[in-house]
Amino acid sequence: MVTGLGRQLHRPGPKPYSDADLFPTAVIMNQADLQKLEGQLDQLLSQFQRLKSENAQLRAKTAELTAERSRLLEKNELAAHKVEAMLTRLRGLEQRG
Repeated sequence: MVTGLGRQLHRPGPKPYSDADLFPTAVIMNQADLQKLEGQLDQLLSQFQRLKSENAQLRAKTAELTAERSRLLEKNELAAHKVEAMLTRLRGLEQRG
């Protein structure tokens, strides 16, 4: 028969086993330890939420900057074509004149 922590486990054989025999590294936590652990968990959850929000903001900013970069590249390409067209016209005028 298997029961909860602190109770005897009845097994066939010469010696009954206890939970301490089965879980020798188990740590018994007192109320202060549990409260400390709960506080640490609350801090971790708070930090997780803050980082999750920051990550979402950074992703949105990255998308915004990527779109702006694309617009600026198009604008730059259009300006380069206009300058090239003006230079071509000037060269043509020089050759005629």
